[in-house]
Amino acid sequence: MNLFWQITLIEFLLNVAVFVSAVIFYDPIRIFGARLSKGHGGDGQSSVRALFGIATAAARSLLTWGDWEEQRRHKTRSPPQNI
Repeated sequence: MNLFWQITLIEFLLNVAVFVSAVIFYDPIRIFGARLSKGHGGDGQSSVRALFGIATAAARSLLTWGDWEEQRRHKTRSPPQNI
């Protein structure tokens, strides 16, 4: 397995970990949001939406960081020399 696929696999596993943590914290965040919005007439789902929005932003930033790292790695290589 070359370096590209190793990095791709690690990025995928990190994204899965981010969304698994969002799923694990879904119920406690939903209960907390319902308690906070009890007297305000809200549905209590805004905190859950924020949780999954944060998880999506974290996963996208991990992907962006991986792309940036790959571009940096390609720029530091010396170009092939024609002999």
